[in-house]
Amino acid sequence: MVSSPHTTHDKHDLRGSAHQRRLHAGTVVKLGYRSDLSEAEALSLAVKALWHAADEDSATGGPDPIRGIYPVLTVITDQGFRQLSDEESGAVFADFREELAEG
Repeated sequence: MVSSPHTTHDKHDLRGSAHQRRLHAGTVVKLGYRSDLSEAEALSLAVKALWHAADEDSATGGPDPIRGIYPVLTVITDQGFRQLSDEESGAVFADFREELAEG
């Protein structure tokens, strides 16, 4: 029998089933990426990936809507580079929070 810190002798995961359902940020991007994403869809996908990264690692800063602090979001196209304002980033995160609340 193979043993690890996360298993018992009857092969149950001590971390629980919630750990098994978590997605890593890279997986979120891989699953959601399409070559024809609109800017809004790409920003939404980036926010989902950042959310999952922060959920997995407490050192990864997530959004703080109470204080209006959000991770920096940027858009890079053939037209150039644009950093979203805190208000714009807040709106993208607010849309994601609504999506989470809907289930």
